[in-house]
Amino acid sequence: MHRLTKLGLCASLLLGTTVVLRAADEPAKPTQQEKKDAKREAKAEAKELKLVEPWKNISTLSAEQKSKIDAIHQKALDDISEIRAHERVEILALLSDEQKAELKAYQDKRATERKLKGGKDAPEGETSAEEPAAKAGDEKAGM
Repeated sequence: MHRLTKLGLCASLLLGTTVVLRAADEPAKPTQQEKKDAKREAKAEAKELKLVEPWKNISTLSAEQKSKIDAIHQKALDDISEIRAHERVEILALLSDEQKAELKAYQDKRATERKLKGGKDAPEGETSAEEPAAKAGDEKAGM
């Protein structure tokens, strides 16, 4: 009987070890946060950069090239906004108060016309005579 108990104990130990080893082989289930992080990473990887013409028509660009082209384009847009703001400040500095008032009246009229037509904000370069730097900053953000 003693031998049977030892044999049963060995069998139980062998079975228990197999279950433990099997459980160690299976990957742990990801937590809710890990699932969210993985989903976010997958979206970031899948998100294609939207290049402008003519660059978007080149089908053989690598991800690195696309990324660099996008960075160059964004910098160019920032530079253009700064140049426009600088131009506007310099031109407004040349105008008399009467000319600034005339400019403002014209811009107000154009804004009213656009609202009636359901159009967008002022076209590029057309900002209020009083706040050229503030509007130029808004243009930069909108590009």
